[in-house]
Amino acid sequence: MKKKLILIVSLAASLVTASLLQGCVVAAVGAGIGAAKYGSAKQKDAYAKYRTDMEKLNFEREKAGLQPTAIMTYEEWAKGKK
Repeated sequence: MKKKLILIVSLAASLVTASLLQGCVVAAVGAGIGAAKYGSAKQKDAYAKYRTDMEKLNFEREKAGLQPTAIMTYEEWAKGKK
């Protein structure tokens, strides 16, 4: 009888806790998605800066009579290829 009472109280406590923390789960998932999107935006900004810098470098190389260097695609840049 005592084991059944403990089981019922534990189950009830779990249900109450789960219902009270539902908003926290949604907020945590939302924060995770937001962080991933923020990281992706920062990475794309960094690639845009890389591309702009490389275009300036190539312009200077062409003025000096040198061949331009290849500019990596976003996929190559993200993987760290040269």
